[in-house]
Amino acid sequence: MAPRPFPTQIVLTADAVLVAKLRRKLAEYDRRLAFKAPEIDPHATYKRWALKQLLERGCLHVDAMCAYCVSLGWFDTSAFEDAVRIIDAYNADDLSSVRGGTGLR
Repeated sequence: MAPRPFPTQIVLTADAVLVAKLRRKLAEYDRRLAFKAPEIDPHATYKRWALKQLLERGCLHVDAMCAYCVSLGWFDTSAFEDAVRIIDAYNADDLSSVRGGTGLR
């Protein structure tokens, strides 16, 4: 199977069970990153920010988030792109391309 194309926008799933799992994942990120400066773990920070926007706004505009992250001065392209791909995979309930981590519960 070919990998999913890199998303320019992610629209929140309509699946209520999956949304509940995504909310639990955000809570996990919040606990894990509560006392860390964002630049210490940019990969996890980007996943947290992307998931938070997706859940709060119903969609994630990847270019806008990227522009914001670049403006911070500690941008990591590969960490950002991987984080967005992971959140896209979680939202699509397709973990076939996700390696490692705690997944969705």
